[in-house]
Amino acid sequence: MILEFKNINELKKAIEEKKQELEISVDLGLNKAKIKIEGNTVVFPDGNKLDFSKIKKIDEKSCYLAYKNKLVKIQTFSKETNKHYKLVPTKDWSTVTISGVPMHQKTRATPKEDAIKKTSFGIKGKVLDTCTGLGYTAIFASKKADKVITVEYDDNIIEIAKLNPYSRDLFNNKNIEILRGDIKSVIKQFKNNEFDAIIHDPPTFKLAGELYGREFYKQLYRVLKNDGELFHYTGRVGIRKGRRFIDEIIKRLNEVGFKDIKKVMDEQAVVCKK
Repeated sequence: MILEFKNINELKKAIEEKKQELEISVDLGLNKAKIKIEGNTVVFPDGNKLDFSKIKKIDEKSCYLAYKNKLVKIQTFSKETNKHYKLVPTKDWSTVTISGVPMHQKTRATPKEDAIKKTSFGIKGKVLDTCTGLGYTAIFASKKADKVITVEYDDNIIEIAKLNPYSRDLFNNKNIEILRGDIKSVIKQFKNNEFDAIIHDPPTFKLAGELYGREFYKQLYRVLKNDGELFHYTGRVGIRKGRRFIDEIIKRLNEVGFKDIKKVMDEQAVVCKK
């Protein structure tokens, strides 16, 4: 049972109004379920109970798991990566923040809208999704592709994705294969000209600058089929006064052989061909 701020407030109000039952979403808006109310305690369909007299402060920018009769915030800190991970609700599909940095668009587009846009370019056949995250691009790409290979190195992200209702198809869709590891190493295992299309949506330059480098672009070029299309999300990170980060990326892509390079998504991404 996954709850967010508005669901918890709905339950609080129902308790105050002495209702005996309430129908609310228990998976961030995907489905609704009938919740029984016994005094200050709510009883979920899976048997979990929450005593609301013991629930104090709730963070409206967090998602919560009803687990073992407790309300647990879906977050973790990794000593290995020295980063904090948290599942965050949005207007539609949830996002994940890594040390406070959201991994999806939330202003110009919702995470769902953002994933749809990122998979609207040349998706067909066998597709490589270089960075899984919560799996939204892989999920939408699988609707057009025969097979999607997606790669994720961070176990913390995978564990949060397993709890996220909107990531279910990432694990249930037979057209999607998840490979665990660092894409810089994993990509060297693929054959020349193996993929019909590539989606490259890396973390910010600050977090993963090597994924914006010439050597990695050479590998993307190598595994892409002739006339195959690369979608590369760049974002606006790295833009400084007098510096055009996206133009530097275009220059490197051109140097390794990509052609027909175009800026898309309000100059936050490029598409190009081999």
